[in-house]
Amino acid sequence: MTEAAGDVTADAAGESTAEAEANLNGILRGQGAGGGQATEATDTRRKLTRARNMYIRGDQVGGDKLILRVGGAEPAPLREVDIALSDPVRHAFVDPEDWERTRAAVHDRRLVLLRGGSGHGRVAAAIRLLQVPSDRPIYQLERDVDLHRFPHWLETDATAEKPLPIGAGFLLSDPTGKARLDGWVLHQIATALEQRDARMVLTLDVDLVLNDDDVRDFAVSLGRPRPHRDILASHLRWRLTERFDGEAAAAMTDRILADERVAEVIEEAFGDGIPVKIAANLALMIDQQFDGERVDVERLRRQLGERVVEDFDIWFGALPDVPSRSMAIALAVLNGLPYEHVARAARKLTDILDGPPQVVSDGTPMLQPPWRDPFTTSRREMLRMLRARTRQKTEFGNFGRTPIEVIEYIDRDRPRSVLDHVWHEYQFQRPILDWLRDLSTTPSLDVRTYVGTALGVLATYAFDFVHNHALREMALDDNPWSWDVVAYAMRIPAEDSRFYHPVRRMANRLHGNAQNGQAQATSARIRGHALAPIFLEPALIKLDALATVNDWRVAWGIGNSVADLLVEDDDRYGPVLLERIAQWQGDPRRTLCAQFVFQHVAQHVQWYVDVGKNGEQETEIWPGLLFLADRRPELRPMLVTCWVRLLNSSVMEPYASGALNDWADWADSYPDVLTAFIRLLKAVAATSPRTRAIVMRHAESWNWPDALFRLPDTTAAVTQALKARTEG
Repeated sequence: MTEAAGDVTADAAGESTAEAEANLNGILRGQGAGGGQATEATDTRRKLTRARNMYIRGDQVGGDKLILRVGGAEPAPLREVDIALSDPVRHAFVDPEDWERTRAAVHDRRLVLLRGGSGHGRVAAAIRLLQVPSDRPIYQLERDVDLHRFPHWLETDATAEKPLPIGAGFLLSDPTGKARLDGWVLHQIATALEQRDARMVLTLDVDLVLNDDDVRDFAVSLGRPRPHRDILASHLRWRLTERFDGEAAAAMTDRILADERVAEVIEEAFGDGIPVKIAANLALMIDQQFDGERVDVERLRRQLGERVVEDFDIWFGALPDVPSRSMAIALAVLNGLPYEHVARAARKLTDILDGPPQVVSDGTPMLQPPWRDPFTTSRREMLRMLRARTRQKTEFGNFGRTPIEVIEYIDRDRPRSVLDHVWHEYQFQRPILDWLRDLSTTPSLDVRTYVGTALGVLATYAFDFVHNHALREMALDDNPWSWDVVAYAMRIPAEDSRFYHPVRRMANRLHGNAQNGQAQATSARIRGHALAPIFLEPALIKLDALATVNDWRVAWGIGNSVADLLVEDDDRYGPVLLERIAQWQGDPRRTLCAQFVFQHVAQHVQWYVDVGKNGEQETEIWPGLLFLADRRPELRPMLVTCWVRLLNSSVMEPYASGALNDWADWADSYPDVLTAFIRLLKAVAATSPRTRAIVMRHAESWNWPDALFRLPDTTAAVTQALKARTEG
């Protein structure tokens, strides 16, 4: 029989037909080929959450606006100040005139209205005031924030599970007319800030008339800024300290500014009335065009000629070549992953974008890609250009906790900015999608989860386009990893009310493609991973139908989807799913599929449980279903029923052994797991003499002389418990 048409209608206790055997062999081949045994559901959920958080902070409103939830249900529109803005202020800020007077006026106030002229650096000055003390976290409010409700937000946040830190700073830059400045409101805000040891600075134009005396009491004037050249020199000196020590950076700054060609560019840039931020931006551009010996004045002029004054545009536009921009894009998609993964992905994108292959000779049709010197740019220089960093961390890998080195943007919002910029500002959407499709079948689960998340974000930009040129072919791919990535992608638009129904219709089309097992397997993955968390019952009804399909790929898709849901929320989904699996096991049309789904979930859903023992924190690894039944005694009978049916299945015997052996291995390592495991096996064995004999045979096999990994303690504990129950 073919893999696409396996029989899943065999009886639970006697389905030893050749057809059922062939179907289970197909299921096993599917796991080996695609990653069922390589993708632990617990790890997948953690990685997807981390990838999603790169692009979506807090809640998503209307698909674009990002808000951070403060405390309970009240949404407070704020975000942490971009480090690309706060770091230059911290290290290169040039005190304006009368700065000591300004600081003295602010010193004892919780709330300040900082008034200054247009382009005089009000925002930078406000941040500088809030950077005392230096470790104060600073949050920026949206300009149209409702100040009347801000005290309530702070009070609500104080009782939240994860409140904002005590002593935080808040910045509101040039509030709109919606953010009314009423004296009594400002007094309430000051009182709320006092209770949290927090401070707030609102920046206002000096020409704004303050008609309320109570409002004027909060006002502090900002002095005129220092000359633009002083600001330029300070920022350039600070940026050069990344390459030189303090004295050398100061000397190099003087040398660069003394260069006649650079001085000419500066003279052209500093016209009358320009904002002081232009000086800081120009320092960034000069630093980017400085190779350690000289400034590329022509490139510098081109940047200025394009009037690229926003920090992001300056940064991305100054990246010198296709490899560096490919690295920026790869880092946007894989931000926070090991450096090796990001570098490999960047190289693949460069190969796609960096020109057509070169003809080796006219006499032969041989081609070779453009050669690139791998030693042109060091990692240190690349990190400086990308404004990124590396750091050490410990992750659960294939062999347990492993130290790794990851690379990430310093600015947490940079991944979304880059993805948005390259999609909307350039004309290579198809190459980007082709590149992501290629990455979707990489062996690394980290990469696949992040690629799926990036595709989901792009789907919110152009759903039909991304579907037609990437997701549709991925859903029909022979590699099951592609089906997973499609499901990961659809989770993002499914959470947006504007795209929920397109995602559902896409899953329906795949569901109805009865001639293609890959399509229906992808539908099962979308149902469980993307749609069920939104509306559970409609998704389960579709999985009910798919459980009757005679195809190993569909069974694999259902198994992974059930695993995803258990990891998503075991308390919410665990009882429903366990009951569903038990029902399927008793239905001849769904028996074999149900047996596979149960053993798949039993083997691949794990809980890492932190417990305190002997005054130290330890981590126990629990089988997910056993941990659920241990906490929810009412679910134990269903778990016993599922195990009894699986163990009595002659066709499933090799796969049941694998799952049970894994549970025994964890039980041998952790006493609490062993206690729950013995309780379960005693209940399973008590159902019939045949089942008891099967359980006893398994237990004895864990300590056979020829066993590769013997578990004598678990064998002894289980056999003793079973014999004691029989004798009793």
